[in-house]
Amino acid sequence: MKTEKTVQRWFVFIIIAINIYAFFLCDPFHQNISDIGNALHHRGYMILWASSIAIYLYFYTKQLIKKMKVESKMETFFLALCCLGMVASILIPYDPQHHHMLANIHIYASIASTAGYAIVFMHFLSKMFHQNILFFQDAFPKYIIIVLFDCLYYLLNGVTTLLEASFCIYMSIFLYYLLHKD
Repeated sequence: MKTEKTVQRWFVFIIIAINIYAFFLCDPFHQNISDIGNALHHRGYMILWASSIAIYLYFYTKQLIKKMKVESKMETFFLALCCLGMVASILIPYDPQHHHMLANIHIYASIASTAGYAIVFMHFLSKMFHQNILFFQDAFPKYIIIVLFDCLYYLLNGVTTLLEASFCIYMSIFLYYLLHKD
């Protein structure tokens, strides 16, 4: 267990470092990670960013769901679909001047996969309301703060590197907390 905790802690540090590095590549208040990968020609970074957070979210959300004994095949399928969608959306080029249709697919796929993940996680928490009310009472308010903060930021500023990085950092720390709070 101690080794798993250490591995996850290192993974959280790597996620944080990858996301903070984005702030040095662009204006985090006006550009997003798609700009870093496509307009600024850092595709490798963009793929590393998407792959690392998607793997982290999938693996540790699945581990949390198993730990709480509320796993279902359908939930695992949608979790995998959303996390794969995060990576797939990044692989679609974002170049609205030359490929407007692909740019729109890129945008909608990334929004759908991230929103889908948020819904899958909310579904997990709703099951915890019936299974373990103490866990729910601890986790739900924290998760709602993350979601509301990100939704409010999105409504005020759109998708920026700051929004993308904050979601990745908050969720990685939050999953770490939930898995190791006992």
